[in-house]
Amino acid sequence: MLKGLLPPLLIALTLYGCAGPASRVVDPRTLSTLTVVGEVYTQGYSALDPGHEMHMQVRRYSRDGNELVADIPIRPTHVSSSLEFAISVPAPRDPASLDEMRVVVTRGQRLELASDPIPLKVTLDPVPAGQLLLKTADEVRFGQTYQCGDQQIVYGNLGGHPQLLARGMLHRLQARGSSDAGQRYWSLDQDTTQLVDNGERLLVALADQRLPECLPRQGLSLPQSARGQGPDWYLHLSSQLLQFEQLGSNQRLSAANLGDHGGGEALRYLGAENFAPIVARFQAQLCRGSDSPLPYPYAVDVITTDDHFEGCGGEPHALLTERYWQVNRLGDVPPVSRAPINFRFEADGRLTGYSACNRFSSQWKLENGQLLIGKIQASKMACRPRLANQEQLLFGLLENMQRFDITPNGALELEGSLGTIKAFTDPRQLR
Repeated sequence: MLKGLLPPLLIALTLYGCAGPASRVVDPRTLSTLTVVGEVYTQGYSALDPGHEMHMQVRRYSRDGNELVADIPIRPTHVSSSLEFAISVPAPRDPASLDEMRVVVTRGQRLELASDPIPLKVTLDPVPAGQLLLKTADEVRFGQTYQCGDQQIVYGNLGGHPQLLARGMLHRLQARGSSDAGQRYWSLDQDTTQLVDNGERLLVALADQRLPECLPRQGLSLPQSARGQGPDWYLHLSSQLLQFEQLGSNQRLSAANLGDHGGGEALRYLGAENFAPIVARFQAQLCRGSDSPLPYPYAVDVITTDDHFEGCGGEPHALLTERYWQVNRLGDVPPVSRAPINFRFEADGRLTGYSACNRFSSQWKLENGQLLIGKIQASKMACRPRLANQEQLLFGLLENMQRFDITPNGALELEGSLGTIKAFTDPRQLR
């Protein structure tokens, strides 16, 4: 293994979470510059050579927005595995600001490798920063996810330049003027790919194929909470604050919410309190915690001063509400009717539906890890015997429900003392 080592500068800033108990926190407003030290490694990728240029970048986030405060180019002589570094960056002034560092590697104008961003911490001690893993550019978390009909793209700044990730290909974008429709960009990697950004939505053509209008993926409906175990912790996220507590310890943070700053497929919220950063990432995927038999809608990880926590976020009821569920299995058999059987869990606790013969309603709630449905009331339309029997089976199953689950393909499974119901939802039915 060959290492390239740069002469270290005055060390005053280290990566968050690596400082030992003896680290002394300092007010950076008394300093003009700080130094970041660490090691970049290229596991699984070809060696860096003089044709590459490495950029050590620090981006500062505050309540007024964000800016790139350092972009330091380093041309490695040869790095087959890792490179130690020490760079000087401007000191922050706002105690509610947060600095993040990432490393990007280019060859000419092409972005080839990058690391995920890591929050920085202020100390007086030269604490090693640990290792920053370089990934191929299309593996790195960046930008914001947009929905273009049934396709998703990622668009944002990576390596100091606008980039578009679509259909597995990363495009370097170059501005080509503006119009009434917005700022125009052309791909430097595929001249038939273009993008127009008007600040609210995108118009994208991939290899001359026009995509439906691209809208930002809907963010979290705030407030939200998250929790985890081993150790036990709790996060409350509002439009104003990120509040974190590690239960049974003295670790408590109440930081200004600097907003969602994108993380590819994840929603990434940043905050800081007295220069102490907190980063919370919400990934829209089923999460199962050991504290509840019910699934949660988000997998969450939180980076704080001294640790990295993983857990689940959101509330289980969000997986049920605001959509129509269409039944495709009652117990072990499919419905006998051509007309659909469907139902809807309302956010106010009402359950409404159609049995293929009568409309019905009830009350529902989640309590102590169980799904509870009350006595069903139905209209009095006359049904053919097969439909009447099916309706009674449906009502009996619903009234004796105990739990629910969501399968990997998004289907709903209801389980109770009398049997199961399986249902699916069509995204086009969402209100």
